[in-house]
Amino acid sequence: MTQSNPSPDDESRSKSAENAPLSYLYFDLALILIITAAAIVVVFAPSTSVITARAVAGMLLIFFVPGYALLAAVFPQKESITNAERAIFSLVFSVIIVGGVGLLLSYTRLGLGSARLVASISVFIVVSTCAAYLRRRSLSPEQSFAIPVPRVSDVKRALSLREVTGTLDKTLVIVLILILVTSLVATVYLVAAPLNGKPYTELYVLGPDGKAQNYPSQFHLGEEKSVIVGVTNHEQRTVDYTLVISLNGTTGSSTLSTEKLSLANNQNLERTVAIRPDLTGTNLKLSFLLYANNDTSPLQMTHLWVNVTA
Repeated sequence: MTQSNPSPDDESRSKSAENAPLSYLYFDLALILIITAAAIVVVFAPSTSVITARAVAGMLLIFFVPGYALLAAVFPQKESITNAERAIFSLVFSVIIVGGVGLLLSYTRLGLGSARLVASISVFIVVSTCAAYLRRRSLSPEQSFAIPVPRVSDVKRALSLREVTGTLDKTLVIVLILILVTSLVATVYLVAAPLNGKPYTELYVLGPDGKAQNYPSQFHLGEEKSVIVGVTNHEQRTVDYTLVISLNGTTGSSTLSTEKLSLANNQNLERTVAIRPDLTGTNLKLSFLLYANNDTSPLQMTHLWVNVTA
């Protein structure tokens, strides 16, 4: 096996690693934290309405950043895995991590929601990045994996694939590029598609633990129990809603509560609502009626069946 002598460019890089270790050894970790912070701002900022920005931020948080941060912590050494394997595994592990976190959230009292998922993934990324920093810090610059600040010559060389040796590595890189492009196109389409469809409003009711189960069904007269009511506006405009909760039985009906809500386009609101029946009976219909802009007919409605004893 022949061993090539290091090029002047590689020697310059090595000296740069010793003289400026922060910019050389930790550039990718800093970039990961910057991308995560930017994604949080783009996803949660109410003033952000650029669909492409949301799509790209969501794609990075789901398809690449979590896996890359985990691999950076597990494999801090340069020779542990190849760059092509690191890129491919970043995609694979990111999907696994996001799916696992989502599954865990669905079994907690917090429940599964986009805000909770993004926050949990962000915490995972920060913890993994800090672990990667500590592990790299214990290695010498020659041993540590690093992605230095890219230069124009590096970008041209990467795009030409000349530095990728072996048919398998070249195939992996090409597959990676195709996956990234396909994921970006699919994510942009899925995010933008609802805006091109029919406007609608979503109304749903969850149990007190934030899940679609364990709804209160047995009440004593005057007893108070709670549910979570969620409303999502996809009407492509700000809408003023009125939420009416009523109780209906064979012997009569009553309105338990009325609340005004105002939601911007694509805004979601979940609110804990106290239910205190003032009628007795079996199989009473507890209705949740959502009206828009003072309409006389409900835009959305759902109901639960309850029993109320004296």
